Amino acid sequence: MIRSLLRLLAAVALLLSGAPALAQEEDSIDRHALAAEHFIKRAMRLSADKKYEDALTQLDKALEIKPAARAYRMRGAVHLRLGNRLLALSDFSNCIELDPKEPTHYITRALIYQVENKNEEAIADYSSAIKLDSKKGRWYSSRGLSYMRIGEYDKAEKDFDQAVKMEPSYAEGIFNRALLRHNLERYDEAVEDYRLVLELKPKWTDVRRNMLLAQNRKPLGGDS
Repeated sequence: MIRSLLRLLAAVALLLSGAPALAQEEDSIDRHALAAEHFIKRAMRLSADKKYEDALTQLDKALEIKPAARAYRMRGAVHLRLGNRLLALSDFSNCIELDPKEPTHYITRALIYQVENKNEEAIADYSSAIKLDSKKGRWYSSRGLSYMRIGEYDKAEKDFDQAVKMEPSYAEGIFNRALLRHNLERYDEAVEDYRLVLELKPKWTDVRRNMLLAQNRKPLGGDS
């Protein structure tokens, strides 16, 4: 759960940076769009200064003028900063409705679903994103985590294997596979994965503790 929250916060930081969505919302800009952009830029400056409530006010004005995926995207990110996950969920649903071909909208909503422990919804969103862009190994890893949480272990391992194959230096993907193998009492495989993680992140203390448990053929949480 902590790792899901960290991934969610990282996604928020990217969204608040003002980076444009990969998909173009419109080919032409009308006067309403220009007026809405004025408030969006104000919101970006306020968010940079951590004045999130004021940023929300500006984004509300932008959306009153012209509903657009970019404004919903930013407002959803601000809601996440303020801990309003359900409001953020609504905003990212609006993003998807307006811009269904942008995979990052699905990814952010999936992360929110994971934090809310709605894993089947998260799996659906990760699958939609992967269908649009299948080149992100960590998206497979994140989907695998939700599969693991609902007991779909074969599907989880398949996703973790794909993640490691695509991004062999992505330590969290290997760690997730190690957790799965550890929970399935496949201790030797878990130990090997923990070793791979430590080669990438030698200061990750949780990995050392888990590896010691696996070496001693003990389950996770089996310190006593």
